[in-house]
Amino acid sequence: MTHNSYWVYILTNGRNSVFYVGMTNNLERRLAEHRAGQPGSFTTQYNVWKLVYAERYRTPREAIEREKRLKRWHRAWKVELVATMNPRFQSLTLAELGERIARLEDKGQGQRRGDPGSPSATRGRGPG
Repeated sequence: MTHNSYWVYILTNGRNSVFYVGMTNNLERRLAEHRAGQPGSFTTQYNVWKLVYAERYRTPREAIEREKRLKRWHRAWKVELVATMNPRFQSLTLAELGERIARLEDKGQGQRRGDPGSPSATRGRGPG
């Protein structure tokens, strides 16, 4: 994982029934914080710990804009987005995540706002 990267990520629980969208400049640290749990937090209350998706950004502004957009998305759109990188909703290690992002970026399919392959773009509706 490169320095000066900002991450928008999606976590879920063991049954993939709850999604959490977050943003950070240190994904490894942030995941450790989620997994350690903080009493009263959303991720602790709903047992959300499994990293299933992430996108890398160069600036915090881009990452914050994307996080806000994804938080407004319907559940079905988030499911479709996660499936582009992780069709089986497996818990991703940081190494696996890096490999999957590199593969998508090499194919020109890295997920960014306004991508033709994103659920909101393909439907012509939704948060944009």
